[in-house]
Amino acid sequence: MNTHQKKYALQRIDGLQIIKIREAEEKFTTKAVTLNNDEKYKLIANGSVKILPFNRIGNYSPNLYPSFDFSAHESKAKLDDKKYNPIVEKINSISQQAKDQIMLGDCEEAMRLIQQLENMKV
Repeated sequence: MNTHQKKYALQRIDGLQIIKIREAEEKFTTKAVTLNNDEKYKLIANGSVKILPFNRIGNYSPNLYPSFDFSAHESKAKLDDKKYNPIVEKINSISQQAKDQIMLGDCEEAMRLIQQLENMKV
Protein backbone atom coordinates (compact mmCIF):
# COMPACT_ATOMS: atom_id res chain seq x y z
CA MET A 1 0.00 0.00 0.00
CA ASN A 2 1.45 3.35 -0.97
CA THR A 3 1.13 6.57 1.07
CA HIS A 4 -1.96 7.82 -0.75
CA GLN A 5 -3.75 4.50 -0.31
CA LYS A 6 -2.93 4.46 3.41
CA LYS A 7 -4.16 8.03 3.80
CA TYR A 8 -7.41 7.19 2.00
CA ALA A 9 -7.98 4.04 4.07
CA LEU A 10 -7.35 5.88 7.34
CA GLN A 11 -9.73 8.69 6.34
CA ARG A 12 -12.36 6.10 5.42
CA ILE A 13 -12.03 4.41 8.80
CA ASP A 14 -12.28 7.76 10.61
CA GLY A 15 -15.38 8.65 8.60
CA LEU A 16 -17.07 5.32 9.30
CA GLN A 17 -16.19 5.62 12.97
CA ILE A 18 -17.81 9.06 13.21
CA ILE A 19 -20.94 7.90 11.36
CA LYS A 20 -21.39 4.81 13.53
CA ILE A 21 -20.86 6.73 16.77
CA ARG A 22 -23.39 9.36 15.63
CA GLU A 23 -25.90 6.61 14.81
CA ALA A 24 -25.42 5.10 18.27
CA GLU A 25 -25.86 8.50 19.89
CA GLU A 26 -29.10 9.10 18.00
CA LYS A 27 -30.40 5.63 18.79
CA PHE A 28 -29.71 5.75 22.53
CA THR A 29 -30.73 9.37 23.20
CA THR A 30 -34.27 10.04 24.38
CA LYS A 31 -36.09 12.93 22.79
CA ALA A 32 -36.39 16.21 24.63
CA VAL A 33 -39.90 17.25 25.62
CA THR A 34 -40.55 20.99 25.56
CA LEU A 35 -43.79 22.84 25.92
CA ASN A 36 -44.89 25.70 23.73
CA ASN A 37 -46.43 28.85 25.22
CA ASP A 38 -50.02 27.65 24.72
CA GLU A 39 -49.33 24.43 26.59
CA LYS A 40 -47.61 26.34 29.39
CA TYR A 41 -50.55 28.74 29.64
CA LYS A 42 -53.01 25.84 29.92
CA LEU A 43 -50.96 24.22 32.68
CA ILE A 44 -50.82 27.50 34.60
CA ALA A 45 -54.56 28.12 34.09
CA ASN A 46 -55.40 24.59 35.30
CA GLY A 47 -53.18 24.98 38.35
CA SER A 48 -51.05 22.02 37.25
CA VAL A 49 -47.75 23.83 37.84
CA LYS A 50 -46.50 25.61 40.93
CA ILE A 51 -44.82 28.96 41.12
CA LEU A 52 -41.12 28.85 41.92
CA PRO A 53 -39.77 30.23 45.18
CA PHE A 54 -38.90 33.92 44.93
CA ASN A 55 -35.14 33.29 45.13
CA ARG A 56 -35.31 31.01 42.02
CA ILE A 57 -37.09 33.57 39.86
CA GLY A 58 -34.20 35.16 38.02
CA ASN A 59 -35.56 37.88 35.83
CA TYR A 60 -38.27 40.45 36.20
CA SER A 61 -39.64 40.34 32.69
CA PRO A 62 -43.30 40.63 31.71
CA ASN A 63 -43.12 36.98 30.63
CA LEU A 64 -44.35 34.98 33.61
CA TYR A 65 -43.45 31.50 32.30
CA PRO A 66 -39.97 31.46 33.89
CA SER A 67 -41.68 31.95 37.27
CA PHE A 68 -43.33 28.52 37.12
CA ASP A 69 -41.91 25.03 37.55
CA PHE A 70 -42.58 23.01 34.39
CA SER A 71 -40.01 20.31 35.23
CA ALA A 72 -42.69 17.64 35.73
CA HIS A 73 -43.93 18.26 32.16
CA GLU A 74 -40.66 18.92 30.30
CA SER A 75 -37.50 16.89 29.98
CA LYS A 76 -34.12 17.27 28.34
CA ALA A 77 -32.65 14.81 25.88
CA LYS A 78 -30.77 12.09 27.75
CA LEU A 79 -28.18 9.61 26.54
CA ASP A 80 -28.44 6.04 27.87
CA ASP A 81 -24.78 5.46 28.74
CA LYS A 82 -25.29 1.78 29.62
CA LYS A 83 -26.30 0.99 26.05
CA TYR A 84 -24.21 3.65 24.30
CA ASN A 85 -20.77 3.06 25.85
CA PRO A 86 -20.37 -0.66 24.92
CA ILE A 87 -21.25 0.05 21.28
CA VAL A 88 -18.84 2.99 21.10
CA GLU A 89 -16.07 0.90 22.66
CA LYS A 90 -16.66 -1.81 20.03
CA ILE A 91 -16.65 0.77 17.20
CA ASN A 92 -13.43 2.34 18.51
CA SER A 93 -11.82 -1.07 18.94
CA ILE A 94 -12.59 -2.22 15.39
CA SER A 95 -11.46 1.16 14.01
CA GLN A 96 -8.15 0.97 15.88
CA GLN A 97 -7.56 -2.63 14.79
CA ALA A 98 -8.17 -1.65 11.16
CA LYS A 99 -5.76 1.29 11.47
CA ASP A 100 -3.14 -0.96 13.03
CA GLN A 101 -3.46 -3.49 10.20
CA ILE A 102 -3.08 -0.72 7.61
CA MET A 103 0.06 0.57 9.28
CA LEU A 104 1.44 -2.96 9.66
CA GLY A 105 0.77 -3.75 6.00
CA ASP A 106 -1.90 -6.45 6.30
CA CYS A 107 -4.31 -5.05 3.72
CA GLU A 108 -6.63 -8.06 3.62
CA GLU A 109 -7.20 -8.00 7.38
CA ALA A 110 -7.66 -4.22 7.27
CA MET A 111 -10.28 -4.53 4.52
CA ARG A 112 -12.10 -7.24 6.50
CA LEU A 113 -12.20 -4.94 9.55
CA ILE A 114 -13.36 -1.98 7.44
CA GLN A 115 -16.18 -4.13 6.02
CA GLN A 116 -17.07 -5.26 9.54
CA LEU A 117 -17.25 -1.65 10.67
CA GLU A 118 -19.25 -0.66 7.61
CA ASN A 119 -21.80 -3.47 8.07
CA MET A 120 -22.09 -3.05 11.85
CA LYS A 121 -25.68 -2.53 13.02
CA VAL A 122 -25.98 0.01 15.80
